Formats: sequence, C-alpha cells, structure tokens
Amino acid sequence: NTFVGGLNTSAGPGVTTLAGTVLTSNTSMDLGAVVISGGDATLGSGSGTINIASATTGLSALVLKLGTTGQTGAVTVAGNLDVAYLQTAAEAFSVSLLGPTVVDNAVTFTNTGGVTLGDGAADTLNFTAGVTSTASTTTVFGTVLTDNAAIRLGNVTLGGNSTLDTGTGSGNINLTSVTGGGYSLAVDAGSGTILVADAVSGVDTLTITQSNGTTFQGEVTVATVNIVGTAANRTVAFEGDLNATASLDTAAGAYNVFLLGTTNSIAGPTTFANTGTVRLGDEATDTVTHTGVLDTTSASLTELAGTIDTTNANISFGPTELI
Repeated sequence: NTFVGGLNTSAGPGVTTLAGTVLTSNTSMDLGAVVISGGDATLGSGSGTINIASATTGLSALVLKLGTTGQTGAVTVAGNLDVAYLQTAAEAFSVSLLGPTVVDNAVTFTNTGGVTLGDGAADTLNFTAGVTSTASTTTVFGTVLTDNAAIRLGNVTLGGNSTLDTGTGSGNINLTSVTGGGYSLAVDAGSGTILVADAVSGVDTLTITQSNGTTFQGEVTVATVNIVGTAANRTVAFEGDLNATASLDTAAGAYNVFLLGTTNSIAGPTTFANTGTVRLGDEATDTVTHTGVLDTTSASLTELAGTIDTTNANISFGPTELI
C-alpha cells in the first residue's frame, strides 16, 4: 500500500495492525501503537520521516523492516519496541530507538545515517541475541544489553551516562572508538572480551566491570579509569597513551594491568590493588607519569620499561623486573 499524501494513525485510540509493505511518497508516516500480525512488515517513506509510537510482534516470529530503497527520512520509535526480528535497509537514513526495547534475534543495523539507542539513563535496550551497528555512528544513552551475545559498535558517541552489558557469558564487546561528551561509560562483557580499536576521549568515568581481558588499542583520555574486575590471569591493557586526569582505580583481583603507551599521565595517588602483574611501559622511550603516590606492592610482579616518575611523591614497588 502506498499513501501518496502521507499516513497518520497516531491520533486514533486503538492499535494499527500492519503486514506487508506500507509506503508513502516522500511524505511523513506517523503511526501510533503498531501490532505486526499476519506477516512481516516493511515501512518506507523516501525522504519523509517515519515516527512510530510503539511496535510489537507479540508472540509471532515476524520481521519489522525499517526503510526501503532510497530511504533518507529519519525513522524513530519513541516508545516500547518488542519484536522478534528487526532489520534496516542499507540506505542513508537514521534510526532512533528511544524507549524500552526487546529484540529476540540478532540485529545488524545496515543503515548509514546514524543509530541512536536510548535517550535517557533509565532506558534499557535488550538485543537478546546480539547487536551490530558499524555502518555509521551509534549514539548511546542508557543501557544496551544482550543475553551472552556480542555487542559490535563502530564509532560510539555517548548521549548520557551509559552501560554496555553482554551478561555473564562469553559475549564480546567490540567498539571502534568512543567520544564521551563528558559522560560516563561502563562496559561489562562477563566472560567475554572487550576491545576498543581506536581512541576513547571525553569520557568522565570509564568502568571495566568484568571481562575475560580488555584491550584499548588507541589513546584513552578520560577523567577516571575504574577497573572493577577482570578474570584471573587476564589483562586490562592500554596499548596507546593513557591520560587519566582524575584517577586510575583498580579493585582487588588476580588480573594484570598493562600501561604500554608512549606517554602516559595518571593524576592523583595510584595504588594498584590487583594481584597479578603490573606492567608500566614496554619500550625504553616510554614515560609513565603519576602526579601522586605510586604503589604496586599488591602485584605479584611489577614490570618496568622506560621512565616511571611521580610529582614529588613516593614510589613503592613489590617484586620488580626490568623488561
């Protein structure tokens, strides 16, 4: 069905039941509460926007597809989204999911105009079998969850304090970069790994809640790094420069912490509470500067390379090896 002049069901008191392909001709589509029933549903509006109050497939294993060929108009689901399958067209339009969200099967956002997941700290978006959004920038504000499945995001912008959580199983979290805007980010991969390929910048508190190893390959510039936990004998590694302008905090645990960048700066007193290895530098030209006390005496081994210094504060090492 094609509605040339646009479509608006948002004023009605009941629900709108959809099946098949519903189109407008470069005009807006405004839908109230939507139930997908009797078949998969595809929505397309060309350059017109699509606004959906809420959508559900109920108990049916049906698909909601957002966008069709040539779609440029933004698509927004303002409220509850509870569907079995969610797909997006590989076109240059944005998708915003702003309410409580549950998608039963794995989702890959192929649209290239941006993806927004949540618009409030209380928002929870549960992509049960995993979520991938690497085709464009992903803005996150709230909690993005999976049930032991992977979260794969490209360049991430925080719209507010946010959490990425794959449960207690082996769901990995892979990000390209994070731009914080002064907000905080917590990442929890359970028994999975965390990998950030490029820079992390402008984050207030960066928390590693749990992982089977975490690697930051690019420069990390944050106020606070807070390592709550990582599996025994696994490593939280900062391979690029680490600049923590407030503190680096580590909880007790038999994991390792490696600072491997060329020029690292840590504000405040730093006591490494982890009982695995602490490695400060890995090249003779590396510099690790702490503005306060530096204490690694809880570590089973401290490995040193380059220049390690403080600003008029004590340095205390346990068993130490030069590498």
